[in-house]
Amino acid sequence: MDYDSKAARRAGLFYLAAAVFYIFGMMYVEGRVAGDDATMLRKIAETGGLYRLGFLGALLGHVCLLATAAALYELFSPVDAGWARLLVIFVVAGVSIAFLNRAHQLVVERLAAGAYAGLPEAGGEWIAPLFIDLFKDGEKLAGMFWGLWLLPAGVLVLKSGFAPKPLGAVLIAACAFYEITFFEYFLLSPPPAALVVPLAVAHTADTVAKVAAELGFIAWLLAAGFRRRAGLSPIARTREAV
Repeated sequence: MDYDSKAARRAGLFYLAAAVFYIFGMMYVEGRVAGDDATMLRKIAETGGLYRLGFLGALLGHVCLLATAAALYELFSPVDAGWARLLVIFVVAGVSIAFLNRAHQLVVERLAAGAYAGLPEAGGEWIAPLFIDLFKDGEKLAGMFWGLWLLPAGVLVLKSGFAPKPLGAVLIAACAFYEITFFEYFLLSPPPAALVVPLAVAHTADTVAKVAAELGFIAWLLAAGFRRRAGLSPIARTREAV
């Protein structure tokens, strides 16, 4: 089956942009303020505008992921419109939860900066941890959909005939690991002693599968989008590039 290289190119570029924004906002900035509740509030106050930039980076990442889903639908709907629609639904659901959940993060930032002047000093000691926990729980809820959308993506890759089948298998495996992490957080916290070692092994495999799946998907989309298609005349290639 042939494919729309322009849709693949758009999907790859938007997905790459989402990854860059997420790495900055969720890994770099949030990593700099990690710690217990008191330490986190202190570090957030010390970072000044950087924490707000991380907040904005995460939001822009969500917007880029929505654009990625739209381009993937255009690319894969000729393969199977039902699975392509399911991919978009899961992405929209995850982005909706994650976007709204950022309001909890904004409250935490304002508490750290002392923006609520009318709040009693003792009140912040229990309100801030409450919103920190709400933010963490919201991110885990969104994580269920970060895994679920990889399932239709993997199925579409397997069915397409133009994408590498191993990539489809890795995407489906990454979906499974996302869901294991989700259920572990809400049902097995703390995990029973008998599951500590199996879960530690699963966490290692989880990281490998997620990195391989998402970076592999970005790389293939960009390669497919910018590849000079065999069998096309120079005129056709020129039209396709427009």
